Amino acid sequence: MQPRATFYIFIFLSLTLAQHLHAEELQENFLPTRAMGMGNAFTAVANDENAAWSNPAGVARARKHRTRNFFLGRFPNVGLGVNNKTKSFYQAHSGNESTSLADTVAETEGLDNDTPYYANLQAFPVVLFDYARQSAGAFGLYINSNTSSVIETATPDQARVRTVSDAGALTTVSWTNRTNRLNLGLQFRYIKRYAFEDNIPTEELKDKAAIQSRISDSSNQTQGLGVDFGMMFTFADFWFPTLGVSVLNLPTGCKEDYLNPHTQKRETVCGTTYQGQINDSEALSVIDPMDIRVGISIMPRVGRKLALRFALDAHHIYVPVGETTYGLSGIEPQKMLHAGVELVTGNPLKQSPFTARVGMNQGLLTAGASIQIPYFAIDFATYGVDISSTSSQVEDRRYVTTITGLF
Repeated sequence: MQPRATFYIFIFLSLTLAQHLHAEELQENFLPTRAMGMGNAFTAVANDENAAWSNPAGVARARKHRTRNFFLGRFPNVGLGVNNKTKSFYQAHSGNESTSLADTVAETEGLDNDTPYYANLQAFPVVLFDYARQSAGAFGLYINSNTSSVIETATPDQARVRTVSDAGALTTVSWTNRTNRLNLGLQFRYIKRYAFEDNIPTEELKDKAAIQSRISDSSNQTQGLGVDFGMMFTFADFWFPTLGVSVLNLPTGCKEDYLNPHTQKRETVCGTTYQGQINDSEALSVIDPMDIRVGISIMPRVGRKLALRFALDAHHIYVPVGETTYGLSGIEPQKMLHAGVELVTGNPLKQSPFTARVGMNQGLLTAGASIQIPYFAIDFATYGVDISSTSSQVEDRRYVTTITGLF
């Protein structure tokens, strides 16, 4: 669970790191594979361990109150993600390893401006349990490392680099009423973060010693405490219409003179703040802005053992108070919207042995599926991320697979 080690793993998985202050992509915490398959519209759906990253109130819905097991475990719960450009880069460079990385980028069709090379590693071993008749909790450890880089054809000798690696632990307490229609949740996350955001010579990406030296000398090595709150309410109806509200990164502090990447203006932004060894105070990773999410879902039955779950979310809603912003302003509306549908087999109130899903994330198509057999589950998702800084979309297509042991 050492975040520093994951830096080096991803350097040699993707041969690169990440973009420097790349304003186009929204900052996100852990992105669950199941949620991304349905467009990340999960605020009013959260009913498994992924609730920890979308709506903590859903921890109480991991099982229906009257049938929920006393103890549920998910281990190792490991996911790996890449994007299209990473695949193209590997194919081009592996075909001629004597060619420099800069020459590979300059000479290969399709490796063009501003689409990042991307890799992600996630691990979230977690247990969910009842600790009172109408109360449930969760405790988990996690790693979340995002590694990406932009090497532009105009300047192939330079890579814009951004790597953020989090490791920590979380604990969740949730409450449900007698009918399990109303749920509340509160969550605390300890985060130890290593972050490196800079421009570096492209050829250094192949030099392990040089990369390690840069990271040791230039990375921010910080820690913080994230606090999240959630609520879910299901109305008395056959289709189970549900309203969900969550507030991620409740303010533990504010960052003054923060350069908002979406407005390019300096402002005071509040959320989860980080303290420690900060070598780059301009890095986006010194704060996780507050994220208010609102979602609705319905689940019409289409057969005795078949149902569809529809969900619609709005994320990154912000609240301005004078000169202070709780959350981030200036985000394009299309980037705030998420929608999805999930085909559920078996009892819709329990975890389904097979589900398929499609959705829209930031206006871009997503799809995914899950297969669950005794003691084992596999989740897969493909999703688009809008990396444009304007209202004209630029898609980065990504793929992620998660393998989980069930006990």
